[in-house]
This record gives sequence, structure tokens and C-alpha cells, in this order.
Amino acid sequence: SVSLRMDGMRWARPYRSDTQQGPTPRKVTDVVQTGQQIWVRQVGDAWWLAQVPDVNSALVSINPQNGAVLALVGGFDFNQSKFNRA
Repeated sequence: SVSLRMDGMRWARPYRSDTQQGPTPRKVTDVVQTGQQIWVRQVGDAWWLAQVPDVNSALVSINPQNGAVLALVGGFDFNQSKFNRA
């Protein structure tokens, strides 16, 4: 288990609209409840609340001289979606 500090979750303000967010959370229970599954990421020595991105992307690197594919990478997590975004 890991411990989350408030500075690692202050960004998690409620969504109101495309141009507005709700108030900054003041306590952990404003953001998460006991038993809830969450994503976390390590930032230095601390753990921060994280989120799965809404957008996936890809990069295809091609040699312009001969059309050879040099690199092909895409997607956020292969375990969540096997679809090759590249």
C-alpha cells in the first residue's frame, strides 16, 4: 500500500464544464472514498493520484529516403486495449 498526500491530489477538481472546474479539494475524502480503485504514480519520494488519459496517440517514424519504418509506437496501456494505434 502507499500513502497519498493532499499535494498529490489537489489537481483533482470536479468537472463542471469545458471552461469551469469545481473547488479545489480540501481533504482526501473529497476526491476518493475507502475501497475505491484508483491510479497512482510515483513522483520523487511521494505517490500522486493519477488518471487514465482520455486520448491515445501514436508515433510512426519513416526514413524519407527509402520509406523504411524506423519506429512504431502507440497507445497508453496494451493491457487495457490491444488495438494498435500506430
